Amino acid sequence: MKKLIILIGLVTTCVSAFAQLEEVFVTDGFASPESIVWDKSRNVFYVSNYHQNVENGTSYGDDYVSKVDVNGKIIELEWIKHLSAPTGVIVANDKLYIVERFGVVEYDLKTNKVTNRYCIQHNEFINDIVMAPDGSLFITEGWSDNLLRIKDGVLETWLSSKKIRNPNGLFCDGNKLIIGVNEDHKLKSIDIATKEITVIAEFEDGNLDGIKKYKDGYLVGNYYGQIFYVKQNGEITEWLNVKDKKIICADFEYIEEKQMLYVPDLDNSTLHGYKIVSK
Repeated sequence: MKKLIILIGLVTTCVSAFAQLEEVFVTDGFASPESIVWDKSRNVFYVSNYHQNVENGTSYGDDYVSKVDVNGKIIELEWIKHLSAPTGVIVANDKLYIVERFGVVEYDLKTNKVTNRYCIQHNEFINDIVMAPDGSLFITEGWSDNLLRIKDGVLETWLSSKKIRNPNGLFCDGNKLIIGVNEDHKLKSIDIATKEITVIAEFEDGNLDGIKKYKDGYLVGNYYGQIFYVKQNGEITEWLNVKDKKIICADFEYIEEKQMLYVPDLDNSTLHGYKIVSK
């Protein structure tokens, strides 16, 4: 059963010196939601439903992307079907790009049709995706040293380095890629022109999943139930901690004009909405 719980009277989930977040809704009915992205022009969200790990194509085509409104209500659960354990999603140029186990799906949001599939063979675990200013797509390959790129329809291993061993979360900030590296639990910056890698901040542990721009720094999620604000000088402030509730913070979305965080919980198949009420 699909269910939307609106929390009247708002429950504060995290208070820090920097921000106070209040949970305003919880929606269930998903199938292990992994990533969420806002389509600003249509004012809706797209949520990838990972559902289950796929090996050797045994469950290819069983999974989907959902369409959700800004209040967390599911508009259409199985909106884009025939996907294989999808993870990262982005919206760019009226296209939705979806990472699935065997590559990247390009979906035209005007015609509501799949317009391309980029096959990525022999990958460890392709995960997150961003688009650079020149239209190139960058994809993290977890459990490897690789960052992949699709440019002009051509796939390549753009960077292979021990410094990005086991990459997960990815964000494009102008001419830099901001990447969560889980081998050493560090948030790093990669200059797209020179491929120079620099460390922004170091965490004690965790799986650095979602990354979003916030003011002069970044919001960074630890998959195991935390969201942090990271300044460019490396200062880390915890915004959200729901580890005691066993809530997973997968690849989340932050909407500045709404002052909202939308956090998929892959383990419990729910979507959580948090309002920023002070900062």
